[in-house]
Amino acid sequence: MESPAVDDDGECFSPILLNATSLNVEVYYNKAVNYTLMVTFVSSVAVFIFIFYVDFIFIGLSSLWIP
Repeated sequence: MESPAVDDDGECFSPILLNATSLNVEVYYNKAVNYTLMVTFVSSVAVFIFIFYVDFIFIGLSSLWIP
């Protein structure tokens, strides 16, 4: 007795049919590129702010310290 999930070809799974015209690949690609650029810019700004903050804390306060 054969399993009902097995086709006549012997394949266990039926092929997935996808209508490619329903996917807006260009729109999703542009959104992904824009998101990547935004995250890169924000991360770079955060790193520079952190560097200036650390520079101010360790060098700025050391000039006020009188031994």
